[in-house]
Amino acid sequence: MKISIPLRQRSRAFSLVEAVVALGAISFALVGVVALLPSGLNSQKQATDQSFGTQALSTTSAALRGVYRSGTSGPLKFLPPLDQLTVGSGNSTTYYLQASGNLTATLNSSSRGRVRIQQATLPDSLLGVHVSVAWPAQAQFSGSKWTKATGSASTYLYLNLPK
Repeated sequence: MKISIPLRQRSRAFSLVEAVVALGAISFALVGVVALLPSGLNSQKQATDQSFGTQALSTTSAALRGVYRSGTSGPLKFLPPLDQLTVGSGNSTTYYLQASGNLTATLNSSSRGRVRIQQATLPDSLLGVHVSVAWPAQAQFSGSKWTKATGSASTYLYLNLPK
């Protein structure tokens, strides 16, 4: 009588070598993702700052376009938040931009940026206004550019002054 010994059935588990190779591949991919994380966070912060600066530029420009005369012969005024700004002054005016979007004359802990407004009176009731926004709030305007700024945006407006 012949005794047959059944062949060993194939194992359905992973071998140790397969498990080590899989863990190595996953670790390699994970290190790559973790290495990209600081770059992605930095890009997100820059995009947030740029968006905030552009929004501040738009808000300030809209307030400047709303120039009006109080009464028939009163002085020209700007809409809030620029209601303290004198129309036609040749010197530059600097405001600090708060996280809420408001402009103030003083730097405080919630200041996120700085707005510089330079006016130039032009012929034919036109007012030229250069508006520049920089961030962070500690940025300084020197000569014709911002220093100590991580980013900036600017625009030039021509305003028709009411007669």
